[in-house]
Amino acid sequence: MKGNIRTDIRLRIILSIAQAVLLSSCEDNTFPPSRYEIGHINLGSAYEVAISENYAYVAYNKGIAVINISDPEKPNKIKTLSTNEASFGILIDGNTLFIGAGGNINLYAYDISNPVNPVFLSSLSVSGPVYGIKRNASNLFLSTYNGYLDVVDISNLLNLTLIESYNCQGQGNDLLFNQGFVYYANSQQGLQVIDVSDPKNPKLITTVIGTSGAWDIFAQDNYLFLAKHMYGFDILSLDDPALPQQISTMNTGGEAYGICNLDGYLYVSDLQEGVEIWDNSDMKQPVHIETIEDYSPHDIIARDNLIFLADQDRHFVILRY
Repeated sequence: MKGNIRTDIRLRIILSIAQAVLLSSCEDNTFPPSRYEIGHINLGSAYEVAISENYAYVAYNKGIAVINISDPEKPNKIKTLSTNEASFGILIDGNTLFIGAGGNINLYAYDISNPVNPVFLSSLSVSGPVYGIKRNASNLFLSTYNGYLDVVDISNLLNLTLIESYNCQGQGNDLLFNQGFVYYANSQQGLQVIDVSDPKNPKLITTVIGTSGAWDIFAQDNYLFLAKHMYGFDILSLDDPALPQQISTMNTGGEAYGICNLDGYLYVSDLQEGVEIWDNSDMKQPVHIETIEDYSPHDIIARDNLIFLADQDRHFVILRY
């Protein structure tokens, strides 16, 4: 009888140890890094990232994390700029940081001439959560989750003023300003071209056919690169800024939330597939090179040989590619 009890106790101990080892292993490897990863910081789900010199600004559920990336292998979060609710949009314009957020206050302005100690300037409530921010002269153009193009006078950074709200009828995501036009990524309607030569009186010029799901925009050398959520991505020509022309359309297989272009390569953040890399030396026929499957990124930036991710699971990630 005693022998049976001892055997049972030993068996329970062995099973407990095995279970503990298994749980520990699972915790350590829930989100294993790829072979390209050189650094990351736990923040919570991250939505957008912007880089300025040796600092990354990451939008996440608590606001904006300011991260020193002077040593990309040892990123260091130095401050969080609270926005009360999640932040989604970022624009760095010289020494000014503009933040788009949800909640009752949707736009924040900070002086970041000293990134270690940003100085709050002002804030503003607009038509809804701000996802995209671009500037022209003394005006900011904002895209809101509610589907509005808001125009804000920033001639006085201490007193931001909403001067127009134009209903684009859908869900606003990213946007781009170019030669008197705003290109508005509307996930319901598609890519909309809006004449803002008179900022107080925006006028819709066209909606580009075949761009449903429009989400993120990157522009370079008279080309517009458009991530389209569940519909892959497009490359468009801006030779006629009023009428963008599709050059190619490619499928990424999941949900394309972010896109950027660097030195003939496209980097696409796909929430399901991971980080997709495409050779676009032929704009009419980009070639898929590789997918780094270990991530669930919302936004992506490539600089030099580094890739920066705002990721749902791994939060802020730096890859060397």
